[in-house]
Amino acid sequence: MILRASDLMQKEVSTVTADMSLRDFANFLDDEGIHGAPVLGSDGHVIGVASYTDLLREVSEDERVGNPSYFHMSDYGDAEFGAEDFDEEFRDSDRNVSEIMTLEVVMADQSTTAGELAGMMLERGVHRILIGDQGVLTGIVTSTDLLKAVSKYEECFAKKSA
Repeated sequence: MILRASDLMQKEVSTVTADMSLRDFANFLDDEGIHGAPVLGSDGHVIGVASYTDLLREVSEDERVGNPSYFHMSDYGDAEFGAEDFDEEFRDSDRNVSEIMTLEVVMADQSTTAGELAGMMLERGVHRILIGDQGVLTGIVTSTDLLKAVSKYEECFAKKSA
């Protein structure tokens, strides 16, 4: 069985607008428990993608700091972002998502295979592929979605082999 984007994608996608403030964006990501989101224009079409990485890159360059308190390592060695600390320390509150978003959006249609999606992520160095047609968003597939699919596949394969 070949898995396609339509099998893997999340249909409920949290999105932001280009005029959202960076503070609101940081809090949004924290509240939603996600690391990035598509940016929609006034017509509802995708115009970019913004992530913690974009936010941290921009803020670190602005403040010229090596390790701000809102960016720290978890007990597992993963980079974590603290929206509360960011909210307290970030000085440039007038900036918005349009200033940090990535304009080159990686998009695929629902028939794209899991292998093709993984290849796109590796080739482009991204962790999410937007699913849609001509800028109209219908879903999203993240690297976590692909890892879950591999895990389920291995589980099923192990049961069949036993």
